[in-house]
Amino acid sequence: MKISRRILSKAALEAARGELEMETWDQVLNSNEVNLCYNKFLDVVVTSMSANTKKRMVTTGITNKKWLTDRIKIMSRIKLYEGAQHDRIDKNVYNE
Repeated sequence: MKISRRILSKAALEAARGELEMETWDQVLNSNEVNLCYNKFLDVVVTSMSANTKKRMVTTGITNKKWLTDRIKIMSRIKLYEGAQHDRIDKNVYNE
C-alpha cells in the first residue's frame, strides 16, 4: 500500500517557522467565532507546511488482504513471539 508523507528536514521546518513568524495573524484574531478562528489558523499552518515541505510516496509493509483477519494477524504475532522466545532459549542452552 502506498501512502504520501511529507519530508520534514531542518531547513524545511525553519523555512515554515520563518513564514509563520512573518504572518500577521489578523485574519485569525479578528473573529469572535472560535471554530472559524481555529479553521483559519489551521489553514495558515497547513498552507505554510505544504509550501515548505516536499511530499513523497512511501510503501508500507502491510498489504490489505481481505482474507487476513484480525484473529489471524494476532495469532501470527503470537507464533512469531513464541518462535523468538524458543530460539533465545535454545541459544542459551548451547552457550552454557
